[in-house]
Amino acid sequence: GAAAVTLLGVVGAGAAPRNSSWGAAAAQAPGTAKLVVRISCWVGRFGNAVMQLGHAFLYAMVLGAKEVLVNGYANQGPDPKGMHEMLQLLPNFTPVAVHPRGIKRKRNWACPKRLRPTACFMYERCHGAAASDYRTVLQNNIRPLLTRRLLSCAEDTQTNIDEGLLTVHVRSGDIWNPKFKGGFWHAWHQLPCTMHEKIILEHGFKRILVVTDPSKHRRSPELTCLEAMAEKYALNLTVQSKSLVEDFCTLLRARNFVLAYSSFSQAAALLSTAIRRIFYRDWSDRTPGCGNYWLLEHREACHQLPGIASFSYRAEFRSSNKSWLPAGDEYS
Repeated sequence: GAAAVTLLGVVGAGAAPRNSSWGAAAAQAPGTAKLVVRISCWVGRFGNAVMQLGHAFLYAMVLGAKEVLVNGYANQGPDPKGMHEMLQLLPNFTPVAVHPRGIKRKRNWACPKRLRPTACFMYERCHGAAASDYRTVLQNNIRPLLTRRLLSCAEDTQTNIDEGLLTVHVRSGDIWNPKFKGGFWHAWHQLPCTMHEKIILEHGFKRILVVTDPSKHRRSPELTCLEAMAEKYALNLTVQSKSLVEDFCTLLRARNFVLAYSSFSQAAALLSTAIRRIFYRDWSDRTPGCGNYWLLEHREACHQLPGIASFSYRAEFRSSNKSWLPAGDEYS
């Protein structure tokens, strides 16, 4: 159905980073004075793995731990091969040094129990930590863990970055599968056509690159509306569905990036060194604090990123028409 889209907030490039806050009782391993932070399992695919790593390393900084023990990725999750293409393959419980540079310790942080090791560092974030804190953690600690192939692509100086190109991540695939129990919830969080139209017209983009899942049988309706929009406004639209490494590299090299409601999008936004403008749908009224997805909830302390202009939008559906949902979806 139609959606009313409102620009909620803009944070300009060059905004000062928020100071981090700290505070957590140090947990020690039995019989030793050494602090231990351990990731023992993986939940989902690459985007979630980056989220888990980000939470774990930030939690290690809260405790004052010097390293994180990372469980090997072999046979972990539904796509171990895809994981290996993106992240270096580490033996089980390899100690990875924590690099806290760029993080200022001023206020108290609180990392909820639900986030901690028994929950594999998923589902919640450390309260009080801003998106800029997580971005610093990922840049210093997680980006070096990416595979050489992925980093070489992202840091290729022989290929110019298109300053006027709008890169859009459209999540297809799993969330449009009627058998995926959480599919409807994720699908409902994606961007409506009117939001894409507002971004394109207000910022004057003429060239659009859409990165999406290659599955033809689980195609997002966002693609249909973007194609119609391209014809209506004479836009140069390209749809890319390549390998996992190539698609993520494209997102890492984007200057202007429209995020899907997806941990894959979030990981790209925070791991990127090329990004200058981000556009995303706001869900702060549904999620307390800054939320698990770091950027999607509109709170000034949450989404302020130095050197990056952030545009957050509130989209409210005015129709009960759910014809765009997968046939037979039990949540429809």
